[in-house]
Amino acid sequence: MIVQDKFIKAIEEYGMLKKKDTVLAGVSGGPDSVALLMLLAEFKDRFSLKVHVVHFNHMLRKREAEKEERFVRVLAKNLGFSVTVRRGNAALKAKKDRLSLEDAARRLRYDFFFKIASKFKSDKIALGHTLDDQAETFIMRAVRGAGIRGLAGIWPVRKMKNCYIIRPLLKTTKKEVLEYLKKNKAGFCVDSSNLNTVYLRNEVRLKVIPYLMRRHNPQIKETLSKEAELLREGYQYISKEAQKVLKKLEKKSAGGLSIDLTKFKKIDVCLQTELLCQLISKVKGGLSRISFEHISNMKTLIGRERGTSELHLPGGIEVVKEYNFLKVFKRVRRKETAGGLPLKLKIPGRTKINSLGLVVEAEALDKSSFKPQKCKKTEFIDADKLKEKMLLRTRKSNDRFKPLGMKKNKSLKEFFIDAKIPRRAREKTLLLVSGHKIVWVAGHRLSEDFKVDKETKRVLKLKLGGLSF
Repeated sequence: MIVQDKFIKAIEEYGMLKKKDTVLAGVSGGPDSVALLMLLAEFKDRFSLKVHVVHFNHMLRKREAEKEERFVRVLAKNLGFSVTVRRGNAALKAKKDRLSLEDAARRLRYDFFFKIASKFKSDKIALGHTLDDQAETFIMRAVRGAGIRGLAGIWPVRKMKNCYIIRPLLKTTKKEVLEYLKKNKAGFCVDSSNLNTVYLRNEVRLKVIPYLMRRHNPQIKETLSKEAELLREGYQYISKEAQKVLKKLEKKSAGGLSIDLTKFKKIDVCLQTELLCQLISKVKGGLSRISFEHISNMKTLIGRERGTSELHLPGGIEVVKEYNFLKVFKRVRRKETAGGLPLKLKIPGRTKINSLGLVVEAEALDKSSFKPQKCKKTEFIDADKLKEKMLLRTRKSNDRFKPLGMKKNKSLKEFFIDAKIPRRAREKTLLLVSGHKIVWVAGHRLSEDFKVDKETKRVLKLKLGGLSF
């Protein structure tokens, strides 16, 4: 009764199931998932469960995969459960999305699980991971670099999308599973690819763990499983504390989130790591393909003294440090920033710059009705100093102008750096020019050459709208 006792204990300890639950059982046909399904059948009346079997054929081992598919159908029928089988080309997805074969297969499989869960209105997906899987995962993540989050290993219960992934066999060994199946005279399928040590997990299972058991610790699997559990407990505390801090620091930014680095640097270093993980997860929708190395690179980025630096992460995520702010956002294909420019300024009237989402309003005033305003989005210029037509455009490489209050010209690039205007914002900054001279860096600074003075007779009022600065 060892396996049954551990199964029930896990369900009760972690609150995996409640009465009248509808449970999806992921069954590959291998020993672990077969044992899981048999245990659900054994205890379904105790919990008044409705069980539906799901099987995904990754189309990687044609004959074996078809055999497994038939086996699962028969097994489900013999146990009195309904079954849904789906096929998907994992190799094709891996090539198309530039993923590892394992990652591609996992994504296809989980997407299928979530769709069927929605169809059956189930929020529980049961999987057959064992203590052996936990030990293997711990070693794999330690080798690749994972941090406390990764070394916490496989979770007994984890919420993904609108479902709870439950693993009632996580404290049960593979040996115990095989003994349970043998005692119940239950068959199962053997995946030949599990013998191929080109895959890290197989190498860990077939070579690393046996070596550690022989030379150092016969109970290494149980030891590593316990280590993962202890780290999981510690991580849960850190995670909750980081959530509280992130909630105070985060601000919505274009296409993502940003945090104030001055405040970030004051928090404890162990919270910093988890906070960055959560920041990415919120924007990306998870941490798939994000490694401990990526988080370390983010910390290096934060520590740089340069005004603006950026980092590209898997899944189209960009991390940009702009002075005292760190921004995390999803990379999107942008239309040409300067599309439709240059445009002639309508005087009087409203000139729309659709590609930038901006509007410039121009109004002619008498000097007598001129009242200065302290607003970066509103500016007044001496209309008599305009010798050529007024055009709206974005920056060029050799742009120079004389910022208001200065005696000499300076490059627009220097002005942007001194004004701490983020690099991405510079491409969208609108310029008002007269001939070859910059009149106004819209939303930032007027040119000294076009300011209103005591000699001014006619004033042109300009107002920038459509974007908050």
